[in-house]
Amino acid sequence: MKGKWNPSRSISNMTLEERISQLFMLGFDGNKMEEGLKELLEELKPGGIIIFSRNVASDKQLRELLAEAHEFYFKLTGTPLLISIDQEGGLVARIRKNFAVFPGNMALGATYSTEKAYFVGKAIGEQLKWFRININLAPVIDIIVDKTNPSIGVRSFGDDPYLVSKLGRAMILGFKDSEIISVAKHFPGIGAASIDPHMDLPVLEFPLKVIRSREFLPFIEAIEAGVDAIMPSHVLVSEIDEDLPASLSKKMIEGTLRGELGFKGAILSDDLLMGAVSNRYSLEEASFLALTAGEDMVLICRDFEGQRSSIDFVVSAVKKGNLSKERVFESLQRVMNLKLRALHVKPMDNPKLEQFFVLEREVCKESLTLIKFEEKCLPIRGIPSKITIICPERIKKLVNAGFSSLTLGEKIASRGIKVKEIFFEEERADKVLKEAIEELSDSEMVIIFTREILRYPKEANLVRELIKFSNRKGIYLVAVSVGTPFDIEAFPEVKNYLAMYDYHEAMQETFVDVLFGRVKPEGKLPVSIQGLFQRGFGIIPEVWKNEG
Repeated sequence: MKGKWNPSRSISNMTLEERISQLFMLGFDGNKMEEGLKELLEELKPGGIIIFSRNVASDKQLRELLAEAHEFYFKLTGTPLLISIDQEGGLVARIRKNFAVFPGNMALGATYSTEKAYFVGKAIGEQLKWFRININLAPVIDIIVDKTNPSIGVRSFGDDPYLVSKLGRAMILGFKDSEIISVAKHFPGIGAASIDPHMDLPVLEFPLKVIRSREFLPFIEAIEAGVDAIMPSHVLVSEIDEDLPASLSKKMIEGTLRGELGFKGAILSDDLLMGAVSNRYSLEEASFLALTAGEDMVLICRDFEGQRSSIDFVVSAVKKGNLSKERVFESLQRVMNLKLRALHVKPMDNPKLEQFFVLEREVCKESLTLIKFEEKCLPIRGIPSKITIICPERIKKLVNAGFSSLTLGEKIASRGIKVKEIFFEEERADKVLKEAIEELSDSEMVIIFTREILRYPKEANLVRELIKFSNRKGIYLVAVSVGTPFDIEAFPEVKNYLAMYDYHEAMQETFVDVLFGRVKPEGKLPVSIQGLFQRGFGIIPEVWKNEG
């Protein structure tokens, strides 16, 4: 296809309806052409599609599906197809099998290594090329400010604008060298918000000079690094526009992102089905507002009829003069530039997975952070008679979602250790104490896994009660956060505490190796924990091995 496609000729041959369809990136259900994708491409002719886990049955299936989609679409429209995915690593990764997923950004932040961030970006990009995916909706360069933030958390590199900027830039350069198109998100930053935009509209209520000196910095760095595209967030920044969220605001898109920050690349909306937008506007209105504001592609992740009616609504708005043809043409040119750029993404025949898996384990080892420990407790010496593990159900559900093949308890048991796992839902956290105490009566150690516990007061109370009981009975207790490391604020009296930042297969294996002294923890906190530990803190013992 490369060398044969002329964007200007394609544009000149398009009808108004076809030009507007190019400004939409759409999701679909199913994992076969006949299960929705063919109809979507044939009838709506969007400029691009987005891939979710629901579209992935296996690596072979996805590769064949996307190869077929590329060929079908080019014959149909005469233009290349943009195929995007959220493959951030960690919590957000749509492809997990036969793929080096890598821990998320906060784990990378704990390495403090721009080199690692660069090579992770390059490795993710190289793997995506095998599937003929040409856009990665990454990196996330939000700064974590609100420690209970429900939508960013470990997806952020940390709480320091300069660290986030540095690592974000490195990852963008890695994507660039893999030839993958990268999309920095979520402008202007939602790490200081307390509401998840999937649910409702978050508001940034800070002076503009604070937002400029904090939230804007990583995006300024991304622009200087040549990032291909930026995704604004559904967040209200009242100092700039008190009426419309950033994603629908001309003041934010044209005035700030393009005007003040000087960004000339493509701007892609976040999903317009998210509650922050859908609670206030119809899908059709939101699509119109996003394009009017200056965004170049509208993202609608499902709902075929809603996607169709949104395209029709924008076509009607142009015909009525409510949206100018010039505004459409500006965005169409940027979309065509993305497609021209996508032609450089050459499909790989055999990605070198083994080298990527080695890098994945290196990142895990260099990020896992030891924050508090007793030498008599960690690393584990010899073979304990029994370990009891306490874990909320929401962590166990990550296994069911494909993050790993086993729970951490099962991983530990596979090393020949007797393990008892107790799982509980938050609503019965106060009732599980009795069961846990009974199991601890013949245990040498208890390990408690937590994840964003500051949002779960009953769970936090359970941990505190177990710490008291363990201290009275002389039982070693280790607390391990698999999300952000802020959890220790709920139980600062704990004597042994590690931060994993993630729960996927490679990080689980690394944690078990650290637990038994086979691997030394090397990470440093990428965030400050109020009143307890400063950013950059991490215990890296000179000697860390199982002498039993």
